[in-house]
Amino acid sequence: MSTYLPPLPAQTPALLCAAHRGEERAQRLLYEAHYPLARAVALQYADDADAAEDIVQEAFIKLFRDLIAREFRGDFIAYLRRIVVNTGIDHYRAGRRRLRLFDRLRSAPPPATHNGGEQLLGEQDVYRLLQQLTPAYRLVFNLYVIEGYLHEEIAAKLGISVGTSKSNLSKAKRRLRQLAGPYFQVETDTHHG
Repeated sequence: MSTYLPPLPAQTPALLCAAHRGEERAQRLLYEAHYPLARAVALQYADDADAAEDIVQEAFIKLFRDLIAREFRGDFIAYLRRIVVNTGIDHYRAGRRRLRLFDRLRSAPPPATHNGGEQLLGEQDVYRLLQQLTPAYRLVFNLYVIEGYLHEEIAAKLGISVGTSKSNLSKAKRRLRQLAGPYFQVETDTHHG
């Protein structure tokens, strides 16, 4: 259901070459064309929309520095996604050192309204649910479920044990089931007639 449409394949290579030469117009066009994808990925790793914006901005700065340093060849979408994911990991590591208000977010009451099991869980709802996980749980969940990393790879990337990665994933799934429960409760009709 994503509204993201990458630019035509013929446009991207020309923009990448121009960005390699440091042309600001090409950088702006790449940014505008690929911002929706970068933001969608960043929201999976961020505490909130503002943090996602920080991740996106930092990721594009890294991207443009790299494009100026060397000419790009390969799958640009996969490359950009990897930069955003790694920037999200860096953001997590920096945030891990600061005290966050996750207790308040985790104890937020479930949605007050139920639509008899017909309420659809939208993209923004999924981001809100992910953002209610602790940073450690969210990071492992995203890397394993969304990005497809193995526990061994996650452990190496984050400097944790494989067991911790597996445990964090299990706890993240359990917490998401608790958080998402109100979206899937079916109200039963006790009046038959």
